Amino acid sequence: MRAKLALAQTLEPLAPEYDMVLIDCPPGDEMLQTNAVAAAQAQPSAWRERRVSVRHENLPGSE
Repeated sequence: MRAKLALAQTLEPLAPEYDMVLIDCPPGDEMLQTNAVAAAQAQPSAWRERRVSVRHENLPGSE
């Protein structure tokens, strides 16, 4: 359990300095993902960038 809280304990003294800290976890790094979730003070969510989401030429109003 101590290893799972290592990131939370490291970030705790920095918390008053920041409104939000984003931790980008690569796929397959379960230890980092577990640490990030354990350190979270809010609901974590997974984001996935898709090529469609960054292209806008076919959206209405983008002419």
